[in-house]
Amino acid sequence: LVNKRAGINQNPRFNRNQAGATVGGPVVKNKTFFFALIEANRFRQAPDARNSTNATIPTQAGFAALRNVPLGPDQTTESRTAMLGSLDFLNQIYARNPGFTNQRNVTVNGVAIPVGTINLPLANPANLWYAVGRVDHTLSQKDQLNYRYVIDDRNQPDVASNLQFGNLFSGGQVIRRENHQASWTRLQTPKLVNEFRFAYVKGLLDFPENDPRSATTTITGLFTIGGLANFPQGRKQDQFQWQDTMTYTAGRHSLKFGGNISYVKLFNNSAFNSKGVWNFDNLQEFLNNRAANLQLALDVATFDAREWNQAYFIQDDFKVNKNL
Repeated sequence: LVNKRAGINQNPRFNRNQAGATVGGPVVKNKTFFFALIEANRFRQAPDARNSTNATIPTQAGFAALRNVPLGPDQTTESRTAMLGSLDFLNQIYARNPGFTNQRNVTVNGVAIPVGTINLPLANPANLWYAVGRVDHTLSQKDQLNYRYVIDDRNQPDVASNLQFGNLFSGGQVIRRENHQASWTRLQTPKLVNEFRFAYVKGLLDFPENDPRSATTTITGLFTIGGLANFPQGRKQDQFQWQDTMTYTAGRHSLKFGGNISYVKLFNNSAFNSKGVWNFDNLQEFLNNRAANLQLALDVATFDAREWNQAYFIQDDFKVNKNL
C-alpha cells in the first residue's frame, strides 16, 4: 500500500548475489599449512517506499504560494528570504514527482498553503564481506606456531538518520571488525607444556551522514530538515590481549597456571545536538523565523577511554581414578 501511494505498482526488484571460496594446503611439506575462506554478499534493490519515513510538505502550488505570504510580526525581508532559501531543497523533491496523499491546507499568516504527505522510495544496497585466514607452522619437534585472521566488513548506506527525503539527509552504517590471533605452543618436557597467545581486536562502528553540517530543523507535524539530532555517532575500539598458560601433568593431577593481561582503547562519539536543533511549532512559525526553542550541546558525551585488566589463575584437574 505504501508503494502504491508512492506510484510503485509492482514489487520492487531485489537481488542478492552471494559468492564464497575456500582454499588450503601445505606451503612447506610437513611443516607449514594454510587455510583461507572468503564470503561476499551483495544486496541490490529498486527504490522502495517502505525504506523511507513519510513527510508532510507543501505541494508545488503550496511552495509557490509561500513566496507571497506577508511578513510576520517584526520580520525583515532578509529573514524571510533566508527561511524560504532553506526550503529550496524541495525543488529536488518535486523533480522526483512524488505522490501526495492526505492533502489539506495549513494557514500561514492568513494564506492557505496546500500540503500533502509523501513517501519517497529509497533503495538500501549493502555489501557484506567475511574472511578467515589461518597459518600453522611446525618450528621444531617441540614448537608449534599458528596465526589466525578474521574480518567482518559491512557497508550499508541510507539506513539511518533522516529518511524523509531519500538520501538527501540520510546516513549509512559501516561495521568493520578485525581479529588477529597468534599462539606459540612449546613442549618443554613430556609432562610440561606452555602456550603463549597474543590477540588484537579492532572494531569500528560508524554512521556517516550525507549532510554532516546542516542543523536539525523540525517543523512539528510536518517534516525535518537535516540529519537527526542523535547524529553524529560512532565507536572505535582497539583491544590487545596477552595470555600465557602452563600445563603440568603428574599422575592423576593436571596443573594449570598462568595469567592474562589486556589493554582496551575505546573512543565513543556521541555528539548529540552538536549541530544545533531548531524546533518550530508549525509552518507559520517557521516562515516567520520564530523558533519555539533551540537545543545546542556545549559539551557532548563523547569520551576516549583506556583500561588495563589483569587476571591470574591456578587450577588442578584431579582424576579420582584412571577411568574418570
